Amino acid sequence: MNEFPKNILDSWKSAQGSIKPNRATPELLIERAATIKKKSLRLQWGNLILLSVSLIAITACWQLFFPFQELLSKAGVALMLGSLLARVIGEAYSVISYGEGSVTGSALQKLKQDEKYLALRTKINGVLTYSTLGLYSLGLLLLAPEFSLYIPKLYMWLIYTSYLLMVLVWVLIIRKNVKEETDNLTQVVKLRSELCKEP
Repeated sequence: MNEFPKNILDSWKSAQGSIKPNRATPELLIERAATIKKKSLRLQWGNLILLSVSLIAITACWQLFFPFQELLSKAGVALMLGSLLARVIGEAYSVISYGEGSVTGSALQKLKQDEKYLALRTKINGVLTYSTLGLYSLGLLLLAPEFSLYIPKLYMWLIYTSYLLMVLVWVLIIRKNVKEETDNLTQVVKLRSELCKEP
């Protein structure tokens, strides 16, 4: 009577031992890597558009509404616009580099391209982004003496205090986005490494 359930149990255990999880196919790994990189590219296009619009708007604002006369103010405007322009160029270069990395090649070539691309994004998201923010802030600070000739001190305090709060919010948002993008691109490199190990 107990023979029948025992046979079923033995059969189930032996079948369970022979089941091995399917390894991800190369096609699936390539598709996942491409999806992750496209997400990163969309983020870069968003950054590029936002930075370009900001650069155009700030340039127009300073030229039309606040044509500064003092040398210190002109240096401030140059720092602000120059730092934004450098960031726009960095983001545009990154988008172009993404396109160059889309060419066909062996798994090892793709891995090297993705590692190089990750290093580029790390530099842009780190050194270039924070340098831009620092130089832009310094430029805005250099405008204060000439601003104070035309704007009451209370409004000056409000402008610079609100800017400081915006910078803190920007830093938090930048850190979150940079971490997400870096994690995604690191995952792409890991997927490419798995592809290189495929027989």
